[in-house]
Amino acid sequence: MFVRILKMEESAHDSVFLWGARQTGKSTLLKMLFPDAKYYDLLKSDEFERLFRNPSLLREELDKADERTLVIIDEIQKIPQLLGEVHWLISNRGIRFVLCGSSARKLMRVGANLLGGRALRAVMYPLVSAEIPDFDLVRAANNGMLPRHYTVENPQRRMQAYIGSLQQVTLYSIMQDPMTSCGCFECICGIEPVSNGVVIVNREHTGMTPLGMTFSEMASMTGGGVQTPGFMGHGKQFISSKKFMKAEGGPARIVWMPEALKNLVGKKLNRSAKELYGIEDFTSMIADETVA
Repeated sequence: MFVRILKMEESAHDSVFLWGARQTGKSTLLKMLFPDAKYYDLLKSDEFERLFRNPSLLREELDKADERTLVIIDEIQKIPQLLGEVHWLISNRGIRFVLCGSSARKLMRVGANLLGGRALRAVMYPLVSAEIPDFDLVRAANNGMLPRHYTVENPQRRMQAYIGSLQQVTLYSIMQDPMTSCGCFECICGIEPVSNGVVIVNREHTGMTPLGMTFSEMASMTGGGVQTPGFMGHGKQFISSKKFMKAEGGPARIVWMPEALKNLVGKKLNRSAKELYGIEDFTSMIADETVA
Protein backbone atom coordinates (compact mmCIF):
# COMPACT_ATOMS: atom_id res chain seq x y z
CA MET A 1 0.00 0.00 0.00
CA PHE A 2 1.39 3.38 -1.02
CA VAL A 3 0.85 6.42 1.17
CA ARG A 4 -0.39 9.10 -1.21
CA ILE A 5 0.50 12.75 -0.83
CA LEU A 6 -3.00 13.90 -1.78
CA LYS A 7 -5.04 14.10 1.44
CA MET A 8 -8.20 15.90 0.25
CA GLU A 9 -8.24 18.23 3.28
CA GLU A 10 -10.45 20.66 1.37
CA SER A 11 -13.32 18.17 1.54
CA ALA A 12 -13.74 19.02 5.24
CA HIS A 13 -15.41 22.27 4.22
CA ASP A 14 -16.07 22.14 0.46
CA SER A 15 -17.26 19.84 -2.26
CA VAL A 16 -14.53 18.62 -4.60
CA PHE A 17 -14.17 17.26 -8.11
CA LEU A 18 -11.43 14.61 -8.08
CA TRP A 19 -10.11 13.91 -11.57
CA GLY A 20 -7.41 11.48 -12.65
CA ALA A 21 -6.52 8.88 -15.26
CA ARG A 22 -7.63 5.28 -14.91
CA GLN A 23 -5.82 3.17 -12.29
CA THR A 24 -4.11 6.11 -10.60
CA GLY A 25 -5.76 5.04 -7.34
CA LYS A 26 -8.66 7.50 -6.99
CA SER A 27 -11.23 5.02 -5.66
CA THR A 28 -8.71 3.32 -3.36
CA LEU A 29 -7.69 6.67 -1.88
CA LEU A 30 -11.28 7.79 -1.28
CA LYS A 31 -12.23 4.55 0.45
CA MET A 32 -9.15 4.81 2.66
CA LEU A 33 -9.61 8.49 3.55
CA PHE A 34 -13.39 8.44 3.97
CA PRO A 35 -14.50 4.98 5.14
CA ASP A 36 -17.73 6.38 6.66
CA ALA A 37 -18.85 8.44 3.66
CA LYS A 38 -22.00 7.54 1.75
CA TYR A 39 -20.70 5.99 -1.46
CA TYR A 40 -22.38 5.80 -4.88
CA ASP A 41 -20.39 3.63 -7.30
CA LEU A 42 -21.70 4.11 -10.84
CA LEU A 43 -19.63 1.17 -12.08
CA LYS A 44 -22.24 -1.04 -10.43
CA SER A 45 -24.85 -1.73 -13.09
CA ASP A 46 -27.80 -1.68 -10.69
CA GLU A 47 -26.69 1.64 -9.17
CA PHE A 48 -26.08 3.10 -12.61
CA GLU A 49 -29.44 2.03 -14.05
CA ARG A 50 -31.35 3.23 -10.98
CA LEU A 51 -29.88 6.73 -11.00
CA PHE A 52 -29.72 7.05 -14.79
CA ARG A 53 -33.44 6.41 -15.09
CA ASN A 54 -34.31 8.73 -12.21
CA PRO A 55 -31.54 11.16 -11.16
CA SER A 56 -33.90 12.77 -8.63
CA LEU A 57 -33.51 9.66 -6.47
CA LEU A 58 -30.21 11.15 -5.31
CA ARG A 59 -32.01 14.20 -3.92
CA GLU A 60 -34.74 12.07 -2.37
CA GLU A 61 -32.21 9.85 -0.61
CA LEU A 62 -30.06 12.72 0.69
CA ASP A 63 -32.68 15.38 1.35
CA LYS A 64 -32.82 14.55 5.07
CA ALA A 65 -29.10 13.87 5.45
CA ASP A 66 -27.11 15.69 8.10
CA GLU A 67 -25.10 18.70 6.88
CA ARG A 68 -21.94 16.95 8.06
CA THR A 69 -22.59 14.12 5.61
CA LEU A 70 -19.92 13.52 2.98
CA VAL A 71 -21.15 11.85 -0.20
CA ILE A 72 -18.83 10.26 -2.77
CA ILE A 73 -20.03 9.65 -6.34
CA ASP A 74 -17.53 7.56 -8.27
CA GLU A 75 -17.50 7.75 -12.09
CA ILE A 76 -19.68 10.88 -12.08
CA GLN A 77 -19.12 11.39 -15.83
CA LYS A 78 -21.35 8.39 -16.51
CA ILE A 79 -24.52 10.30 -15.43
CA PRO A 80 -24.08 14.05 -16.04
CA GLN A 81 -27.72 14.64 -15.05
CA LEU A 82 -26.81 13.92 -11.42
CA LEU A 83 -24.90 17.19 -11.26
CA GLY A 84 -28.13 19.19 -11.21
CA GLU A 85 -29.22 17.26 -8.12
CA VAL A 86 -25.77 17.69 -6.56
CA HIS A 87 -25.98 21.45 -7.19
CA TRP A 88 -29.35 21.62 -5.40
CA LEU A 89 -28.15 19.56 -2.43
CA ILE A 90 -25.04 21.70 -1.99
CA SER A 91 -27.01 24.94 -2.19
CA ASN A 92 -30.05 23.92 -0.17
CA ARG A 93 -28.81 21.27 2.25
CA GLY A 94 -25.14 22.11 2.66
CA ILE A 95 -24.11 18.55 1.85
CA ARG A 96 -20.50 18.04 0.76
CA PHE A 97 -19.63 15.87 -2.22
CA VAL A 98 -16.50 14.30 -3.66
CA LEU A 99 -17.25 13.77 -7.36
CA CYS A 100 -14.73 11.38 -8.85
CA GLY A 101 -14.05 10.65 -12.51
CA SER A 102 -11.43 10.08 -15.16
CA SER A 103 -12.04 13.25 -17.17
CA ALA A 104 -14.10 16.43 -17.13
CA ARG A 105 -14.09 16.52 -20.94
CA LYS A 106 -17.08 14.19 -21.24
CA LEU A 107 -19.08 16.42 -18.93
CA MET A 108 -18.09 19.62 -20.71
CA ARG A 109 -18.86 18.08 -24.10
CA VAL A 110 -22.52 17.52 -23.13
CA GLY A 111 -22.87 20.89 -21.43
CA ALA A 112 -23.20 19.39 -17.96
CA ASN A 113 -23.67 21.52 -14.86
CA LEU A 114 -20.15 21.88 -13.42
CA LEU A 115 -21.57 23.52 -10.30
CA GLY A 116 -20.46 27.10 -10.98
CA GLY A 117 -17.58 27.21 -8.52
CA ARG A 118 -19.38 25.28 -5.78
CA ALA A 119 -16.83 22.46 -6.00
CA LEU A 120 -13.06 22.75 -5.85
CA ARG A 121 -10.80 20.81 -8.21
CA ALA A 122 -8.28 18.15 -7.23
CA VAL A 123 -6.23 15.87 -9.48
CA MET A 124 -4.90 12.39 -8.74
CA TYR A 125 -1.68 11.71 -10.63
CA PRO A 126 0.30 8.46 -10.92
CA LEU A 127 2.80 7.74 -8.17
CA VAL A 128 5.66 10.13 -7.46
CA SER A 129 8.98 9.11 -5.96
CA ALA A 130 8.13 10.47 -2.49
CA GLU A 131 5.21 8.04 -2.27
CA ILE A 132 7.32 4.95 -2.99
CA PRO A 133 9.52 3.36 -0.32
CA ASP A 134 12.96 2.49 -1.74
CA PHE A 135 12.16 4.20 -5.01
CA ASP A 136 13.80 2.49 -8.00
CA LEU A 137 14.33 4.79 -10.99
CA VAL A 138 14.98 1.91 -13.41
CA ARG A 139 11.80 0.13 -12.33
CA ALA A 140 9.85 3.39 -12.72
CA ALA A 141 11.20 3.87 -16.25
CA ASN A 142 10.40 0.27 -17.26
CA ASN A 143 7.09 -0.22 -15.46
CA GLY A 144 5.59 3.24 -15.32
CA MET A 145 4.18 4.87 -12.21
CA LEU A 146 0.66 3.48 -12.06
CA PRO A 147 0.38 1.61 -8.73
CA ARG A 148 -0.62 -1.74 -10.30
CA HIS A 149 2.20 -1.56 -12.82
CA TYR A 150 5.07 -0.38 -10.65
CA THR A 151 4.88 -3.31 -8.22
CA VAL A 152 5.01 -6.23 -10.70
CA GLU A 153 8.09 -7.81 -12.20
CA ASN A 154 6.69 -8.16 -15.71
CA PRO A 155 4.30 -5.27 -16.42
CA GLN A 156 4.03 -5.66 -20.19
CA ARG A 157 0.71 -7.51 -20.18
CA ARG A 158 -0.86 -5.06 -17.76
CA MET A 159 0.44 -2.14 -19.80
CA GLN A 160 -0.96 -3.66 -22.98
CA ALA A 161 -4.34 -4.18 -21.31
CA TYR A 162 -4.30 -0.60 -20.05
CA ILE A 163 -3.60 0.80 -23.49
CA GLY A 164 -6.05 -1.58 -25.10
CA SER A 165 -5.84 -4.91 -26.89
CA LEU A 166 -7.78 -3.94 -30.01
CA GLN A 167 -5.76 -4.06 -33.20
CA GLN A 168 -8.19 -2.14 -35.40
CA VAL A 169 -11.38 -0.09 -35.15
CA THR A 170 -13.56 0.99 -38.09
CA LEU A 171 -15.31 4.13 -36.89
CA TYR A 172 -18.25 4.15 -39.30
CA SER A 173 -19.05 0.44 -39.54
CA ILE A 174 -21.02 -1.87 -37.30
CA MET A 175 -19.96 -5.01 -39.15
CA GLN A 176 -16.19 -4.73 -39.54
CA ASP A 177 -14.25 -3.97 -36.34
CA PRO A 178 -16.98 -1.73 -34.88
CA MET A 179 -15.99 0.90 -32.34
CA THR A 180 -16.12 -0.17 -28.72
CA SER A 181 -17.71 1.46 -25.67
CA CYS A 182 -17.56 1.05 -21.92
CA GLY A 183 -21.32 0.64 -21.52
CA CYS A 184 -22.46 4.20 -20.81
CA PHE A 185 -23.75 4.78 -24.38
CA GLU A 186 -27.14 6.42 -24.96
CA CYS A 187 -28.24 4.06 -27.76
CA ILE A 188 -27.47 0.71 -29.35
CA CYS A 189 -27.96 -0.22 -32.98
CA GLY A 190 -28.15 -3.81 -34.14
CA ILE A 191 -28.63 -5.64 -37.42
CA GLU A 192 -32.20 -6.85 -38.05
CA PRO A 193 -31.70 -9.92 -40.26
CA VAL A 194 -35.14 -10.13 -41.91
CA SER A 195 -34.99 -6.64 -43.44
CA ASN A 196 -31.18 -6.45 -43.45
CA GLY A 197 -31.62 -3.07 -41.80
CA VAL A 198 -30.76 -1.83 -38.33
CA VAL A 199 -32.78 -1.35 -35.19
CA ILE A 200 -31.85 1.47 -32.81
CA VAL A 201 -32.97 1.60 -29.18
CA ASN A 202 -32.19 4.23 -26.54
CA ARG A 203 -31.53 3.55 -22.87
CA GLU A 204 -34.77 5.15 -21.70
CA HIS A 205 -36.89 2.75 -23.76
CA THR A 206 -37.85 -0.20 -21.53
CA GLY A 207 -39.83 -2.20 -24.06
CA MET A 208 -38.86 -5.00 -26.41
CA THR A 209 -37.22 -4.32 -29.77
CA PRO A 210 -37.88 -6.21 -33.03
CA LEU A 211 -34.71 -8.17 -32.28
CA GLY A 212 -36.47 -9.82 -29.35
CA MET A 213 -34.15 -8.08 -26.88
CA THR A 214 -34.46 -5.10 -24.55
CA PHE A 215 -31.84 -2.36 -24.31
CA SER A 216 -30.26 -4.06 -21.29
CA GLU A 217 -29.98 -7.39 -23.10
CA MET A 218 -28.37 -5.73 -26.11
CA ALA A 219 -26.04 -3.78 -23.82
CA SER A 220 -24.73 -7.03 -22.36
CA MET A 221 -23.42 -7.89 -25.83
CA THR A 222 -22.03 -4.45 -26.62
CA GLY A 223 -20.46 -2.86 -23.52
CA GLY A 224 -17.27 -3.63 -21.69
CA GLY A 225 -14.96 -2.63 -24.53
CA VAL A 226 -15.77 -5.67 -26.69
CA GLN A 227 -16.27 -5.65 -30.45
CA THR A 228 -19.49 -7.40 -31.46
CA PRO A 229 -20.00 -7.21 -35.24
CA GLY A 230 -23.60 -6.24 -35.97
CA PHE A 231 -23.99 -4.19 -32.77
CA MET A 232 -22.65 -0.81 -31.74
CA GLY A 233 -23.18 1.58 -28.83
CA HIS A 234 -23.42 5.27 -29.74
CA GLY A 235 -24.92 8.66 -28.87
CA LYS A 236 -28.36 9.90 -29.87
CA GLN A 237 -27.15 12.77 -32.02
CA PHE A 238 -24.80 10.50 -33.99
CA ILE A 239 -27.89 8.91 -35.60
CA SER A 240 -28.43 12.00 -37.75
CA SER A 241 -24.79 12.22 -38.83
CA LYS A 242 -24.02 11.58 -42.48
CA LYS A 243 -21.21 9.32 -41.25
CA PHE A 244 -23.51 7.06 -39.20
CA MET A 245 -22.95 3.51 -40.51
CA LYS A 246 -21.35 5.02 -43.60
CA ALA A 247 -19.61 1.74 -44.49
CA GLU A 248 -22.96 -0.09 -44.59
CA GLY A 249 -25.01 2.52 -46.46
CA GLY A 250 -25.64 5.14 -43.83
CA PRO A 251 -28.87 6.18 -42.07
CA ALA A 252 -30.96 4.67 -44.90
CA ARG A 253 -30.45 1.27 -43.22
CA ILE A 254 -32.51 2.32 -40.15
CA VAL A 255 -35.80 0.39 -40.03
CA TRP A 256 -36.95 0.83 -36.42
CA MET A 257 -36.46 3.06 -33.38
CA PRO A 258 -38.69 4.07 -30.45
CA GLU A 259 -41.13 6.88 -31.17
CA ALA A 260 -39.63 9.20 -28.53
CA LEU A 261 -36.14 8.80 -30.00
CA LYS A 262 -37.47 9.34 -33.52
CA ASN A 263 -39.12 12.58 -32.42
CA LEU A 264 -35.90 13.72 -30.74
CA VAL A 265 -33.57 13.24 -33.71
CA GLY A 266 -36.17 13.50 -36.49
CA LYS A 267 -35.49 17.03 -37.73
CA LYS A 268 -31.75 16.53 -38.17
CA LEU A 269 -32.16 12.98 -39.50
CA ASN A 270 -34.67 14.14 -42.12
CA ARG A 271 -32.26 16.87 -43.22
CA SER A 272 -29.38 14.38 -43.57
CA ALA A 273 -31.55 11.91 -45.50
CA LYS A 274 -32.66 14.68 -47.86
CA GLU A 275 -29.04 15.65 -48.56
CA LEU A 276 -27.79 12.06 -48.89
CA TYR A 277 -30.63 10.34 -50.73
CA GLY A 278 -33.08 13.03 -51.82
CA ILE A 279 -35.73 11.48 -49.53
CA GLU A 280 -38.34 13.77 -47.95
CA ASP A 281 -39.66 13.08 -44.43
CA PHE A 282 -37.44 10.03 -44.01
CA THR A 283 -38.44 9.34 -40.39
CA SER A 284 -42.05 8.67 -41.47
CA MET A 285 -40.69 5.54 -43.17
CA ILE A 286 -39.08 4.24 -39.95
CA ALA A 287 -41.22 1.91 -37.86
CA ASP A 288 -41.57 2.31 -34.09
CA GLU A 289 -43.47 0.64 -31.24
CA THR A 290 -46.72 2.30 -32.41
CA VAL A 291 -46.32 1.28 -36.07
CA ALA A 292 -46.03 -2.36 -37.07
